Amino acid sequence: RRQRQMCKETALAQAKKEAQLIKRFTGRDKGNSWQSVQGLYYTILSQGTGKQVRISDTVTVHYKGSLLSDGSVFDQTKDKPATFPLNRLIRGWQIGVPILQAGGKIRLIIPSGLAYGIRTRSTAIPPNSILVFDIEVVAAKEANAK
Repeated sequence: RRQRQMCKETALAQAKKEAQLIKRFTGRDKGNSWQSVQGLYYTILSQGTGKQVRISDTVTVHYKGSLLSDGSVFDQTKDKPATFPLNRLIRGWQIGVPILQAGGKIRLIIPSGLAYGIRTRSTAIPPNSILVFDIEVVAAKEANAK
């Protein structure tokens, strides 16, 4: 029980530290209007006019993921978009991508608690990393649609 309490306190301290970093970043980025939902920060670059994205959809996207700390890109689509079941991606994507309709573009700032947390996904993403994603939803299809 004591260990669980210590973990909770550590997670809360990490979340508070990250919130301060994100506020500093979004405050410097005067070109965008930032909003927040469930701890995720986002700015809609263009809403799109297609189907409203749902968490149960399989999405086809162009994206670029980078670290807030130094801007280094850890992953991105190149020529072809990528297709994923949205409900299998990190929580930050599950919260942010359904804000859009197909054809829309969004920039997400994802605190580590909505991303990979203390886990190391790759050497390019250290534990407790705040992630920035630029995402364009090319298409969204119901998971059971052919």
